[in-house]
Amino acid sequence: MPGESHESASSIPQSPRRTATGVDALPSAPDALRRVGEGHHIVCGLGHVGYRVAALLHQLGEPAVAITQQARPAWLQTVRAWGIPTLVGDARDPQLLAQAGITRARAVLALTDQDVVNLEIALDAQEACQTAPLVVRLFDHHLAPPLAAAFPRHRVLDVAALAAPAFAAAAVGEQVVASFHLDSARFVVGRRRVPPWAALAGAVAAPTVRDLQARYGVAVLSRTPASPAGSPREVSAGAPTFAPRGATPLHPGDQVLVLGRMPQWEQLCREWPAAGSPPVPTNARPHGRGQRPLRTRSRPEPPAYVWLGAWLQHAWHLVQDVPPPLRLVFATLVGLILLSVFVFSAALELTLVDAFYFVTSTVTTVGYGDITPRDAAPVVKLYASLLMMLGSATIAVLYSIITDIIVTMRLQQLLGRHRPPQAGHVVVAGLGNVGTRVVDELARAGVPVVAVDRTPDESAAAESLTTVIRGDARRRDSLLKVGITGARALVAVTNDDATNLSVALLAKQLNPQLRTVVRLLDADFARKLAPAPALDVALSAPLLAAPAFVAAALAPPEHTVCAAFVVDGTLCSVQHLPTPATWHGRASTQVRAAETAAIVMRRHRGRGADETAYVPAVDSDDTDDTATLRATEPLVMLTWRPLRANDGLVP
Repeated sequence: MPGESHESASSIPQSPRRTATGVDALPSAPDALRRVGEGHHIVCGLGHVGYRVAALLHQLGEPAVAITQQARPAWLQTVRAWGIPTLVGDARDPQLLAQAGITRARAVLALTDQDVVNLEIALDAQEACQTAPLVVRLFDHHLAPPLAAAFPRHRVLDVAALAAPAFAAAAVGEQVVASFHLDSARFVVGRRRVPPWAALAGAVAAPTVRDLQARYGVAVLSRTPASPAGSPREVSAGAPTFAPRGATPLHPGDQVLVLGRMPQWEQLCREWPAAGSPPVPTNARPHGRGQRPLRTRSRPEPPAYVWLGAWLQHAWHLVQDVPPPLRLVFATLVGLILLSVFVFSAALELTLVDAFYFVTSTVTTVGYGDITPRDAAPVVKLYASLLMMLGSATIAVLYSIITDIIVTMRLQQLLGRHRPPQAGHVVVAGLGNVGTRVVDELARAGVPVVAVDRTPDESAAAESLTTVIRGDARRRDSLLKVGITGARALVAVTNDDATNLSVALLAKQLNPQLRTVVRLLDADFARKLAPAPALDVALSAPLLAAPAFVAAALAPPEHTVCAAFVVDGTLCSVQHLPTPATWHGRASTQVRAAETAAIVMRRHRGRGADETAYVPAVDSDDTDDTATLRATEPLVMLTWRPLRANDGLVP
């Protein structure tokens, strides 16, 4: 993609061709390989993504073998300290794959920084082992769908697509953990803190998880209790409960992780605002199961002066596009015409109103003849003649300005360019692999976006109806051109960490109230910069995407991993699957697998437009016979596995 490379120079370079010789293993690799049995994961590539994947596998207690051609020495030492055998060489070498135990592997993850290399690794692994699932990292999002269709065993993932929702959510201040599409509907996984129920109109006295699900149509994935305040809790303070039962009470200050469609999530955000923001009043009473969610009142019409101000501001922005020389000529002519009002008022002894009437009729070449300089002094007649010529020139310039505005607006529409908003928008610096997806996420959420890049991919931005400015975001004039002084947030997502920091610091100087979100490739660097006052959010795309690769490697073949993330020291995965035949006739809460998996949503079996909608799964104590599962019925399941406590090796 223009404006952004795939990886930094510190990532793993791959040789253009494989070599059958020269494969070297770290000193402890042979002994460690002999200790590896069956069901291990082969991680090909120890770059930023591969290293984070290896770290998660270690924290889950999953056996793994790493193959890398080149990596940071500190990372190699750390991986060895975890007890993960590490082979140095080209993962496309069949001998190296055999040495890593490809025939006994549970999954193979191709995580280098080159699409062709990852595809070749996957094909070689598929030829060597017909059973192990393959997880492939690709940068080209156009290649992923046909590849997945041609090779069903391949699970193709894109780091940029996995990380973009987090960057977009951070820009608008929302705690969105992940987002995905299912049956053409967009689903959101987000955090929300339970507000004081007295502050919510029509809230029930003792709310529970079931009340929350019925009120908003979202599934509660986890509940983390607030700090103890003298009231009893089911669990100790701070310990999360995943897939809580419907009767679990919710207390003010508790944090819930919910899954729902975008409209339901937006309604929850309106009625459960962030700390310090008042809730949006509602005009509906509380409802129970089967009733429709609350609807907010319509906003009052703004006063007339607001519309007038907006119209004048829009007109001023149109004038700004007119070439400066043309504006200067027109302003000079208008100034001379206004001066002529006072000249003729004195020379012809007219009132200001009559003089204005005479000048206007002269400039517009109407000339009714009721007022003429026929009996005036010669110099006045000469000035009147000059005014006639100035009037013709003024009208011609005015027509030119109008034509320029119309043609400019039409060309902007044809080219997909749009006028930058002056306030309340989000500026995205860098239209690379991550930037284009962040722009798309914000545009789909209805957030006004302006993108700036030195070599932008304007065709991609045009699909999101986004304004694209060509320029260097590190320059003051470029940031002023995108309206940084009135922007609500800046998302710096170029391919260079230093550039992102430079852009964020300069933008913060120009607008101290600006919310800055910075992409940093190195997760360790992002963690160190977290306390910086000029940076509101520092995110690492590899760190955000690593859980999805691990979840894809661990999930059964019939499961589709929709989203994966780490919350409260636990790896969580949202998966879509058909109901197995062994679950037919059972209630959704009767299929919990050793308290590490639970059904959270089922496809709604109603009629009409909502026939394919997914709704929260009901409790097993529900007496409705529709609560039982049916074979092949589509389900959404949550799986969770706790990570090992930080042993000082995993950052």
